[in-house]
Amino acid sequence: MDWWIKLDFFFVSLLLLYIAWKDITTRIISHFSLLMLISLFIPLFIMQEKMPNIAAAFIVFILCFILFIFHTMGGGDVKLLTILSLAFFNSFLLTFLITTLLFGGVIAIVGLIAFRRSTLDHGVPYAVAMSLAFILIYPTTIAVQ
Repeated sequence: MDWWIKLDFFFVSLLLLYIAWKDITTRIISHFSLLMLISLFIPLFIMQEKMPNIAAAFIVFILCFILFIFHTMGGGDVKLLTILSLAFFNSFLLTFLITTLLFGGVIAIVGLIAFRRSTLDHGVPYAVAMSLAFILIYPTTIAVQ
């Protein structure tokens, strides 16, 4: 069963890299990609015999939606972060969010230095930070089980 989890995580990672690439190139996170992500999460949860963290995802959604209302965060980013939050519990969620913020800060600085006009006009492609943080942090949750 362990190799099924690794295989599913591999496909989740590939999909997240695709989402990150599309966010860089088009600044759009498609609904289809998010539905595919959820469909890959379902077997991941079943194989690990754990429930998704719906409470955390709801709180993340509410907080991010407030940022969306004030034009601080894009709608696709809100949905992606909410979906990714389903996979984390307790300190792992906090670690994931802090890692996402750190990666996002680095991406914003690089964007302002190397791609100033695009970053100022279109914002930071935050799906990159979320995807990298998930790929880095999630395997530690598997190892802890």
